[in-house]
Amino acid sequence: MKVLNKVVDIVTILAFIAMMVTTLLQILFRTILKISVPWTEELSRLLFIYAGFLGTAIAAREKQFIIIDVLTSRLPKAVQAVLYVVMKIVIVLFFSIMWFGAVQMFGKVKNTYFQSLPAVSNGATYVALIIGAGLTVFYTLIESIDTFRKRGTSDD
Repeated sequence: MKVLNKVVDIVTILAFIAMMVTTLLQILFRTILKISVPWTEELSRLLFIYAGFLGTAIAAREKQFIIIDVLTSRLPKAVQAVLYVVMKIVIVLFFSIMWFGAVQMFGKVKNTYFQSLPAVSNGATYVALIIGAGLTVFYTLIESIDTFRKRGTSDD
């Protein structure tokens, strides 16, 4: 698990850095050299998608999803526990549906290519969703199981 976490962290950081460098190149080419380089825009967009979806998985792993708990924090602990379960179910369902849709779209576009990056399949976009949504479901399930185990042992 530690190896997976480290790989996800490193790939996310590299995608973000590469996106920043690509965007900087785009700015330099357009403003200083007065040359349009269209591949920089498509590559930076693709890297942004990877960084975003892998970042979502990291947020799930680190329990850092944005939660507005103004009302729920005032509810009884039993109701909070039920809402926690409902929230985790909604997260797993949402990202499972996203994963399923991404797999279907990948199958439809894997043989098409970016116009300015002819070596890169349009399917690469959906691979980011497949990996990110899959990891988000995985991390959410792992965290939920750990939480229930801890609650089960604390009640004894």
